[in-house]
Amino acid sequence: MKKITFATAVISLIGTFAMGDSFPAEGKNSYKAQQSEAYYEDGIYAGIGYSYMNANIDTIGNVLSGDITGHGISLLAGYQMTSYFAFEARYSTTLSDLSVDTTLNDIDVGNSTNGDMSNIGLYIKPMYTSGRVGLYGLLGIGKIKLSQDNVSVTSNTELQWGLGMLWNGGDSLIPNTDLSLYMDYTRLYQDSESFLNYSTNGINRIDVSVDSINVGLIWKF
Repeated sequence: MKKITFATAVISLIGTFAMGDSFPAEGKNSYKAQQSEAYYEDGIYAGIGYSYMNANIDTIGNVLSGDITGHGISLLAGYQMTSYFAFEARYSTTLSDLSVDTTLNDIDVGNSTNGDMSNIGLYIKPMYTSGRVGLYGLLGIGKIKLSQDNVSVTSNTELQWGLGMLWNGGDSLIPNTDLSLYMDYTRLYQDSESFLNYSTNGINRIDVSVDSINVGLIWKF
């Protein structure tokens, strides 16, 4: 993208005053609209961020309930077709030990495990931008993987969605790129399943959900 220096901006401003030109208050040619288009024009982008992942497990009958959480990294890449729409791929994985905070038969059990949790997904990304701020949604498909020692479980391909906000700071220190800050919430997995509880000779239901909160930086090339 073109880098506008302070001197160029001053000359342009003087020229605008001299010719008496001005931007309309509203409409596609307004200053606000042109700024939005400039910051969110089409192109390839990539990003990196912090990801807090949480798997919540709950069963009717209080046999087992709790959370498995971890801190990790999120990598993303996408293509913005217009200022209102993009395609995006993401990969997230925990880097530290997982924290397990559960209740088993009404007894609190809390510990850490050397396992990890990860997700890979593909999304469509509708956006609404106003100046340097953008609001967006994520809707797509993905898979969750939970591993501990030599045991791992991978979900089927499931529907995933999210909501987020993007702030564009204009030209960055990296040549020919734009730098943006993003923050979002994503629902990565949601499912309920019935099972036979032999200890109580009854039918219980297990509810499992996986979420993540992500904060990071995006570079537009």
